[in-house]
Amino acid sequence: MDRPENEAPAETLIHPTALVDKTAEIGQNVRIGPYCTIGPRVRLGDETVVFDHAVIANGAHLGEGNRVHHHAVIGGIPQDLKFHGENSHLSIGDKNVFREFVTVNLGTQFGGGVTRVGNNCLIMTQAHIAHDCQLGDGIVMGNNTMLAGHVAIQNFVTIGGGCAVQQFTTIGRYAYLAGFTRVVQDVAPFLMAEGYGCKLRGINSVGLKRFGYDKQLIEQLKQAFRLIFRSGAPRARALELLESRPNIPEEVRELVAFLRRSEQGKSGRYREVLRARDRQPNPGAGEWQMRRGALEGTEPPPAEPRLNLDREGRESSR
Repeated sequence: MDRPENEAPAETLIHPTALVDKTAEIGQNVRIGPYCTIGPRVRLGDETVVFDHAVIANGAHLGEGNRVHHHAVIGGIPQDLKFHGENSHLSIGDKNVFREFVTVNLGTQFGGGVTRVGNNCLIMTQAHIAHDCQLGDGIVMGNNTMLAGHVAIQNFVTIGGGCAVQQFTTIGRYAYLAGFTRVVQDVAPFLMAEGYGCKLRGINSVGLKRFGYDKQLIEQLKQAFRLIFRSGAPRARALELLESRPNIPEEVRELVAFLRRSEQGKSGRYREVLRARDRQPNPGAGEWQMRRGALEGTEPPPAEPRLNLDREGRESSR
């Protein structure tokens, strides 16, 4: 299992000490190392490598080319007292890397029933992704980063080590969180934040340059940032001024729309709008998914049956 991560395995190899449930679906050219546990109804896409002592459980679905390192637990039951073994799901895309001791939990019935991780994400050592989190593509999470339940991370966000993100928070795309940042409210796209109070420090210029954004657009974002956060003008007035300007870039419009949406939720967290619905008795699966999808613009999770689990993660007969 010492093959470099960028080298595809030549054939499907399962170590004799690995425990692979008979209902698991294993793709082509997969490698499963010593003492791994692959649970019921798990799906491993082609070219996936599971390093020794890793656990993939409870019907988690992984796409192609993923790397799950030593002692990671992918598909653990939610750390949520409201969870009582109902059907839920974990959906992971392609070419993600989960380093040592990473934990990713299933969704819950009050969070849409699914936790998602997109494509090409790097989740570093001992990071935690809680129930019902929604992660996009190209995300980097530093060591020991903790995402509470129902957090949404948009595409190409970079999170430094030791960050803690409160439940129902949204981090906009291309944002940058410095190490040990405590995030208790939404962080708008393209911004940098740091510290215990999650102070906004400016536009993520370095990150945007690396992703190919030109100097003119970055300067326009900087001007918008200064007007909103540094001019002393009331937030509502600053947003109105930006919206009234002709030919402003789509990225500036996106920034303004994100800030307006965050104001709808409690304490600057738009996803708190969902919390009232989460507290309602569980509706039918289709109705619940349509409600949440209408708010978030997300596709509903697969409608296939999942495992029924008890609080300790054992399969229930009910």
